[in-house]
Amino acid sequence: MPVVETSENPPAPGSDWARKAYAEAWRTYFGFRKTGARDAVEKGYALLQKAIPVFEVQNNDYYVARSLYVMSILAGILSRPDEAHRAAVRAAAILASLMKARRTDEEGPLWMIRAQRSLASGHRDPKARLLACKIGFRLVRRTPVSVTKNPNRFRALFHREAGAAEAHREPKTARGLLRSERHLRQAIRCFHHSADPAGIATSEAKAWRELARTLRAQANRLRQAGREAQALKRLAEAEQALRLAVELYAKKESVSQWNHFHLAKVLRDKGDLPGALKECLTAVEYLEQDREGFDEDDNRIACLSDHLAIFDLGVMLAHALDQPLVAFELSQRCKARVFLERFHAQAPSHAKTEPAHLLDAQRLCRYLAAGEAILDYHVGRYAVSLFLVTAHGVKAQRIMITRLELERKVERFYDALRQEPTAQSSKLCQMILKSLGGLLLEPFWAELKNLRSLCIVPSGKLADLPFAALLLPDGSAAVERWNLSYLPSAGMLPIYRKERRAVARKPTVLALADPTGGLDHARQEAKELSAMFPGSRVFIGKDATRAALASIRNENLLHIACHGEFRPEDTLASFLCLAAEKGDDGRLHPEEIVGLDLSGVDLAFLSCCKTAWGRHKGSDEIEGVHRAFLEAGGRSVIVTLWDISDTVTRGLVTSFYKRLAEGRPKSEALREAKLEVLRRGGLHAHPYFWAAFKLVGSS
Repeated sequence: MPVVETSENPPAPGSDWARKAYAEAWRTYFGFRKTGARDAVEKGYALLQKAIPVFEVQNNDYYVARSLYVMSILAGILSRPDEAHRAAVRAAAILASLMKARRTDEEGPLWMIRAQRSLASGHRDPKARLLACKIGFRLVRRTPVSVTKNPNRFRALFHREAGAAEAHREPKTARGLLRSERHLRQAIRCFHHSADPAGIATSEAKAWRELARTLRAQANRLRQAGREAQALKRLAEAEQALRLAVELYAKKESVSQWNHFHLAKVLRDKGDLPGALKECLTAVEYLEQDREGFDEDDNRIACLSDHLAIFDLGVMLAHALDQPLVAFELSQRCKARVFLERFHAQAPSHAKTEPAHLLDAQRLCRYLAAGEAILDYHVGRYAVSLFLVTAHGVKAQRIMITRLELERKVERFYDALRQEPTAQSSKLCQMILKSLGGLLLEPFWAELKNLRSLCIVPSGKLADLPFAALLLPDGSAAVERWNLSYLPSAGMLPIYRKERRAVARKPTVLALADPTGGLDHARQEAKELSAMFPGSRVFIGKDATRAALASIRNENLLHIACHGEFRPEDTLASFLCLAAEKGDDGRLHPEEIVGLDLSGVDLAFLSCCKTAWGRHKGSDEIEGVHRAFLEAGGRSVIVTLWDISDTVTRGLVTSFYKRLAEGRPKSEALREAKLEVLRRGGLHAHPYFWAAFKLVGSS
């Protein structure tokens, strides 16, 4: 059958287009099993999204359910577990209704078994998974062999899912783990007695892997009870199970990063740290191969996000073996990778560097001058890794604080910041900032105190933290010590340093101010900029339109002072408010910003509220306004972490540009502008008035 045309035009309700699309989507799944290519799976998923509404119009509920089941499988391959689960739930509900009304063909029970199997693997609640398995066992028992064709295969799959569910029940008990082991060993026996044991080798391998996880959990309980010899015996059995899983995958000419990840954990528990790190690095390499099969950015992001535990373990093992370069390079392989790949793709050819996943830490050091450093963070589930990169090399420290505890500390700072600025609230902020400074900066204080410039590469919620306001051991704020800038990934620095784009001796500004009214100080900002930078263009009020922004050509500074709206639930719907025109509401969304040509812009200053905010999508990908300006070609952007004071902002902005006009580096100019506000004393010393602004990109 030829590939189905995926036209945007909806097919006629009475046509057989939907069935062809359904058949083609099924074929993409079997193609993936043979080749591992995910681009076809993405197309198959898109076909089903169009086919299901057609089946609904045709009142063909049976094919709606079958399509939903296939969609649940494809969504799982594409690392969309929530979508996979929703599709499986709908499929099972529709099939149950149809079977009750006897509106399916003889294969109806088979589709119901398949849907229950998807539910058993997709539920996050172990009890719900076990219930789905129970229903699945009953269906297999009642369905004729002539329909199931291979009942032992389905029995094996339900035993495997039941075993995994038992192992994940909390609290973990000896009885629960024993039930898990029994289910998994029964699954392996059923796989051996299935009609096609060679054809389902990888399914059996997954059962061995789950068994190894259960055996390792049993070993941990035995160790806690002081029964070391028995624990080591269980770990030896777990290692053997995982090596068998690797062999079974090899028979199918396939690999799985999860086999090597769990083998690394077993070897770590046995005390073989070098062997564990080797297996972890193998898992990362297989993950990279897996990720290459994705075309869509969202799928590439999800792929890394679903495997962060592999990187966390690798970083921890490298720390334990005193291999800071390995730990740092591993952390970079899961940090803002999609953003970095886009950034790398649009960089000039002479500024190209090694691929994002092959960042060489020693080469990175060569791009740093004396007196400057990168401070890079990797926030793992159970610990935070700090990496200090200077011209002399890479040093690493590990802080034993969980991700959840760190996020709570950042949120406590924002709780204090939301209070009305008073002497008391300022004191509370100081206490929290001192605690965070001790946690995040003090481990490298001996090396940091003699530096003049510091580039922060945050991780997770640290991207929302104003490092300039953190308090140091000597009682000063970080802004009083260093010129600070931020990068989403350390891999951006070599491109900036190699590019060395020429900047005009007399920079000019394109300024858009107060497009929708109510920002009188923003208007004054723009007028002062025009006086400071002769030849600049300023658009105020109704003239500050999208067309005015798109007209940027020779200006290397872009200043936008306007209202904006940040939507945490859907950051692509966030926008900056420009002046409306005929047929244009003036709302400038991130995807529209990316479409601008800002390749000549050295700095975009967004004098608006919360422009640094974005949605954290995992693996340190942030979807938001500020990254859109960098993707559009801007070398750097100044953004804000919270709602800013229009009155104070005017003085800070004017002070910044005055120093920029004198030839100061951007990070130095911003630091001195902040200090000018801070040193006024009184309430202006409160971080609310000066710490919101951060420079992201080239410093």
